[in-house]
Amino acid sequence: MNWSIDEYYQQITTLWNPSSPKINKHCKEITTELQNLCFQVFKFPSDNYHKYGIADCCGCACGPFPQVSYKIMRIFALITLYLSIVDDACDCLKDVDETIRKELITHIQLVEKFEGQEEYFSRTHNPSIRLGLYVMDELFNSCSFFTQFQIRTLQFEMVKYFKTSLEMATYWADGSQISVEKCDQWRRIDSLGSIYMEMAKLQFDFVTTLEIEKFQRISNECFFLINDLASFPKELRDGTLVNHAICLQNETKQSTEQSFLMTIARLYDFLMELERMETCQVRNSIKEAMKGFGVWCLNSKRYKHPEHLISELKVEQISEKSSAPVNKINYLQILKANNKL
Repeated sequence: MNWSIDEYYQQITTLWNPSSPKINKHCKEITTELQNLCFQVFKFPSDNYHKYGIADCCGCACGPFPQVSYKIMRIFALITLYLSIVDDACDCLKDVDETIRKELITHIQLVEKFEGQEEYFSRTHNPSIRLGLYVMDELFNSCSFFTQFQIRTLQFEMVKYFKTSLEMATYWADGSQISVEKCDQWRRIDSLGSIYMEMAKLQFDFVTTLEIEKFQRISNECFFLINDLASFPKELRDGTLVNHAICLQNETKQSTEQSFLMTIARLYDFLMELERMETCQVRNSIKEAMKGFGVWCLNSKRYKHPEHLISELKVEQISEKSSAPVNKINYLQILKANNKL
């Protein structure tokens, strides 16, 4: 199929209709609550970067799950915020002195071995550790609407996410070449695709089948590919290496435009494969989560860019609401000042 980048984009938006996004009705309430928690309780810097970032994380979480209750949506948003805040520090900073990796190990241990927040909360000044302790305490006290198995599933996914971030930070610090295969392996987890699909399945009592596993596997490819396409110019600007299109360009030595075109064509092929597969409640929930995440990526101001290769994602200037390396450097300084419990 000899379509252009914009022609592929139009075909994808025909399926997703990003101009009319569905979003959980509790999004605004949860956003306000989490902003207040982050600034007043956890003591994150009270600046526009964090204000808009928290709102963006809540929008990211509330798009894939428009139908869930306030209590469940709040847990999903808290987890998204926690994972994203810690991950943000790893995205474009080469961890030459192991500060980021030490921080990630702390978060892995916090999530993996969590037993309660009281012992450490009053002793740490690290806002991300305070947030993590709070998130885990809220998750472990959600037994009225989650089973123990569901709680442990979300805990496992969070540990997997941070371990992936740790591996990525190690690769980058060592200067190792990142292959497309390795990039995709990381992005299936680092994009939030893996944990969001587990969230999408939580409301159903079902027996896993080969068809559901295949549907989930293909959906996960769509999760990270749409995110990589939307964030492509932002990540080129920030120096982020873990992006399918960027790694494809580095590996094949093709032009930027050709690598981007091959990536959007790959996404389209996966979406068409999902359209041909039979549906059921679980698969519909996974598909809704993937679509909601994709629509958030296409609408988020953090990914709009003057030089975007998708015409409809171009803007005249970069939004104040998009992340910038200077903010991540500030966050790294916070880590260095507060790297102990």
